[in-house]
Amino acid sequence: MVNLQNNQWRRYGASFFLLAAISVLTACGEKSIAETDDESEANRMFDILYSNRLHVERKQKSGEKPVWEIIVNEGLFGDGEAAVATQVL
Repeated sequence: MVNLQNNQWRRYGASFFLLAAISVLTACGEKSIAETDDESEANRMFDILYSNRLHVERKQKSGEKPVWEIIVNEGLFGDGEAAVATQVL
């Protein structure tokens, strides 16, 4: 019975490690390509990039003055979408 529980905990540990590794690797592909303090300008940049089928996000950074950041997700291996997005803008 004890041996069975140890094997079960090993599987849980391995699964947890795998999920943690995947989540860390997927976050590594995000690159900020632009920042602006004008929300309408950030929306325009987002619309232009999204209409060109680029994986893009718009996030607001906290601080004294609100700043919006345009972020391109390049995936696990950095497939160059940030360079393409910069050229499109």
